[in-house]
Amino acid sequence: MSGLERFTRLMRYVRPYRTRFVAAFACSGFVAILTGVYAWLARPVLDGIFIEKNERLLLILPLVILGVATLKAVFSYGVGYLMAYVGNRVVADIRQELFQRLMRLSIRFHDSNTSGRLVSRVVNDVGIMANAASSVVKDIFQNGLTFVAMIGVIIYQNWKLAGLSLIVIPLSALTMVRVGQRLKRLATSTQEQLGDMSSTLQETFSGIRMVKAFGREEAEAERFGGRNRKVLSTTLKSNQVWSLGHSQMEVIGVIGVAIIIWYGGYLVIQEMMTPGAFFSFMAAMFMAYTPIRKLSGSNNLIQQALAAAERVFDVLDLKTEQSQDHGTAPLMGINQAIEFQGVSLKYENHTVPALTNIDLVIRPGEVIALVGSSGSGKTTLISLLPRFYEPTAGRILVDGIPVGLL
Repeated sequence: MSGLERFTRLMRYVRPYRTRFVAAFACSGFVAILTGVYAWLARPVLDGIFIEKNERLLLILPLVILGVATLKAVFSYGVGYLMAYVGNRVVADIRQELFQRLMRLSIRFHDSNTSGRLVSRVVNDVGIMANAASSVVKDIFQNGLTFVAMIGVIIYQNWKLAGLSLIVIPLSALTMVRVGQRLKRLATSTQEQLGDMSSTLQETFSGIRMVKAFGREEAEAERFGGRNRKVLSTTLKSNQVWSLGHSQMEVIGVIGVAIIIWYGGYLVIQEMMTPGAFFSFMAAMFMAYTPIRKLSGSNNLIQQALAAAERVFDVLDLKTEQSQDHGTAPLMGINQAIEFQGVSLKYENHTVPALTNIDLVIRPGEVIALVGSSGSGKTTLISLLPRFYEPTAGRILVDGIPVGLL
């Protein structure tokens, strides 16, 4: 599943809250427009007040700027609150669905996945998705719309200068894509290692009496230290990649600014552009660069969220026992016998079968004792009756009916 497909699937959970989501999107649009107004006002402020010394504009423009700032603050509050509401509700729904799915998966699945890893998916992975849903998604919408508004102001002021300034956009996009791919791989590895570390913690704490009884404190500390060092190493690599990408974005931005100052200064000197128009252009360009830089900074969180979503959706896509169960006959009690006919079972990832060709008949009222050493298959045999596991060979009958039909 690609990143776009995971994002699209995540957005399906927004449908119950689409009214608030659309309202948040509208607020983001107004914030972007008002930010564009800020940049546009640089031209009349510089040309009208400081160069032409227009006293009427001196009275009007400060009030206009104050009004724009007030409206922008109101809409910014709307974006923040509404997106946080939608994001957290969506994540709560996913966490509940994930827990219910885990409860309905087979014992085989739980045997092959440690409880620490499962807890990590419910808590850590969904928590990372919560961070992305409540803050990163808001930044994507708001910064994306702000960037579009700034581009509009830039083109309005001078389309030739705008074309020159847009040269750096492909370089910025290429940097973000390359950094994002590496961050996603590292994020997946980090989350797997966090699950392993959680498993180590749970195993140690649940068996703390045995640890102390056999003097295993140092050994357990070393085992946990190994997990901890792996998490640290991967996290440091992620920070290194992110810092390198951020530095590259800064250099690309400075190159663009240098080109604009050179060509824009030439236009002002040749009186082909007013100083106010140039500074309005520069203000819009800086405001356009800020959203790109913020999106680049959010790229780490975005990739972590996509990696977490992949792990969560992998579990949600697993078939539950109920979806594979075709049992229709009600069990009203045992009248004849429980029969094991040539039953064998081999656990996954085990080469030696736990049970081999078991034949057994148990009639109502009989008391049967299963005797054997630890690991001989007593618990396994009993676990087959409630269908915690399915036999790899043979069948189990209750009053002549296969247990798979009950």
